[in-house]
Amino acid sequence: MNNAQKLLEKIEAENITPISAWYFILKNIGFWIIGLLFVAFGGVSIAIMMDIVFETETDVLQSITHSQIEFYLSYIPFFWIFFLIIFLAFAYFGVSNTKKGYRYSPFAWLGGSIILSIILGSTIFFSGYAEKIEHTVAQHISFYYGTEEMKKQHWTHAQDGFLAGEIIEVTSDSTLLLQDWNGKQWTIFYSEDALRKQGDEKYGYKPKHYKPAKIEKGQYIKIRGESIGNKNIQQSMFMGKKIMGW
Repeated sequence: MNNAQKLLEKIEAENITPISAWYFILKNIGFWIIGLLFVAFGGVSIAIMMDIVFETETDVLQSITHSQIEFYLSYIPFFWIFFLIIFLAFAYFGVSNTKKGYRYSPFAWLGGSIILSIILGSTIFFSGYAEKIEHTVAQHISFYYGTEEMKKQHWTHAQDGFLAGEIIEVTSDSTLLLQDWNGKQWTIFYSEDALRKQGDEKYGYKPKHYKPAKIEKGQYIKIRGESIGNKNIQQSMFMGKKIMGW
């Protein structure tokens, strides 16, 4: 009895049914979809990390952190780095299980996934969608501390010269009433110079994070200046030297 006959007898005895070729085709397609989907998720993670890094107001962060180590740690988007690693791991799992996936080393697959994620992430970032995606994530994931909340925390350091919030009332041409993000009210004193465009106007340059401020009730602003009131009372005073839109 040759091997072919033995095989046929085993198939009949164990009632083995052949697997359709479509099963292997769909399985291969499924693993490719998994791989490419998580490469796309990795691209989104990279786009958001780029947005966080490039949009962070480093002058504010440097002023409120107490050491260089604390500054750099505050600058690193650990949340998205963690998820990038997870996404790339799943991407590798997907593509390495495709029909020809075994032919390439893990380093080749991971390297290719990282390159594709960087290209996609850069495209998302420069198209302006990274910030919108990050805000959506922050709204729907309760444990995620979004960049908007971090920005609010950075601008709630009146003792270091940084204050922001909503204009409650414009009391005169040089004073207004502001409620900060913690609900505390401040009387803000300012001059016309504090509202002028910031930057080197000789060259038409405006700093990246500068937005003209509208001094109107209900507007959100951020102020560089100096606290001149008692921090222990409900309403304090602040001298605004530079006022910008939030």
